[in-house]
Amino acid sequence: MECDRGTGVDAFGRRGWFSGTMAQEGWGNTLRALDLAGRVGKVLRLPGLSRLHDISSAGSVLLSTESFTIELMVHVSGDDKERDLSWLEATAISDLSPDGRSVTFWDGGESATEETGFDAYIRRTDGSPAIKLGPGYLPVFAPEGVRQICR
Repeated sequence: MECDRGTGVDAFGRRGWFSGTMAQEGWGNTLRALDLAGRVGKVLRLPGLSRLHDISSAGSVLLSTESFTIELMVHVSGDDKERDLSWLEATAISDLSPDGRSVTFWDGGESATEETGFDAYIRRTDGSPAIKLGPGYLPVFAPEGVRQICR
């Protein structure tokens, strides 16, 4: 777990609170608490990235959320302008087919599969809808350019 999104201790000194990214999660969007017995539990899940700033002695929590989007733009040979192939909120390209007619990409936004934090997709560069391949990260085309491989 990366605890890079803030830490604090509750008003009674019994639980350490933190926000960050746990293994197999794409986002640090969950506020968690660690008790004295070493058990970790979810306190709150929020849209976007969460950052724990402080916990007062009265128990008030100062927490912020951050959001952003990642766009996927392509310029197909013969077209006058770029085409926006963005899908959902965090689209990142991972491969282009040998013929240039399809891309594979992953999405790690709020809609991604909770167990992995990422979903893999394929989409034609003509702008037709994306097809979800399933949970995964960094999908690429196999050498023959037809099948896709996901991690």
